[in-house]
Amino acid sequence: MKDQIDQLIHRLNGQSLLYQDNGPTQQIITQIPLFFNNSQTDLTIKWNGKKQADGTIDPAFCRIIFYLQLPRLNETMIDVQIQNRVMNITVRNNSKALEKLVTLYSNELKEHLSNIDYYVTSVKVTPFEKKAEFQGNSIKQVNIQTPQSSYTGVDIKI
Repeated sequence: MKDQIDQLIHRLNGQSLLYQDNGPTQQIITQIPLFFNNSQTDLTIKWNGKKQADGTIDPAFCRIIFYLQLPRLNETMIDVQIQNRVMNITVRNNSKALEKLVTLYSNELKEHLSNIDYYVTSVKVTPFEKKAEFQGNSIKQVNIQTPQSSYTGVDIKI
């Protein structure tokens, strides 16, 4: 039990390292532990957005990416892009059944978000891109020629 508490304290202390303030924009990464019946995973949330006068992210102009590893759906990423309270939602997952579920519940999601003045223009499910496989003949060799004269010395710019 003590090890689990120490691990949680280290995680909470490390959250401050995942905060970037770059002038008019902010980036915050948060990890939240989730516990299911027989498994444990982390929900990672990445917030990017325009900074308001009080230092918070503007909820009308931001991007939120949720990433989690689920027991049945496996790797899942939800990308929410918000511009002037208009949302585009992309769910990335390789499960075929997820597209039917998203289609089934997307109208309900749009209705609930419209109650808090957010308007959803699209909710789509796309699979993760497959890594390109190596094709022996498809990669061309590039010859890089080095100059014949050699240069010695040190260049210093102050």
